[in-house]
Amino acid sequence: MRTAICILLALVVLQPVAGRACSCAEPREPLAELASSTAVFSGRVMHVELADPYGQGWFLKRVTMALIDCWKGALDATVIVWTGVNEAVCGIDFQVDTEWLVYAFGPQDVMGAGLCSRTQPLEWAAYDLAQLGTPTCTVPVVPSTWSAVKRLYEMNVTH
Repeated sequence: MRTAICILLALVVLQPVAGRACSCAEPREPLAELASSTAVFSGRVMHVELADPYGQGWFLKRVTMALIDCWKGALDATVIVWTGVNEAVCGIDFQVDTEWLVYAFGPQDVMGAGLCSRTQPLEWAAYDLAQLGTPTCTVPVVPSTWSAVKRLYEMNVTH
């Protein structure tokens, strides 16, 4: 938990200040980034909200994503990722209904993502996907309703 607080504080310290902007080194290759990440996955953004986890006016974005594929990490069908509020503080501009390849860092319960990683829209990630290869994590399947399960069963029985 202490590590989680440190990571969130690091994101908070990067809040916009006059003259300060996000500055990144050249990104590592996908497999190097995979090795140093807590989790690597693709997901669809379901919800983005501003959150003040410490009640002190230090806002971060809390991004809820539906898991599509996974290359590293023990992830649920829904994944929460934290990022800075804007690009000036290395935050990612996640938008609802967009799909992303995410290289997440930090503890599994409070993972972060930032502009300085290889996190990118899924439509731009062909090179990374080719390097990462076949997804290696088991992606949980969560039926939306019992009627969806029933339809799948009926399709299999009648065919």
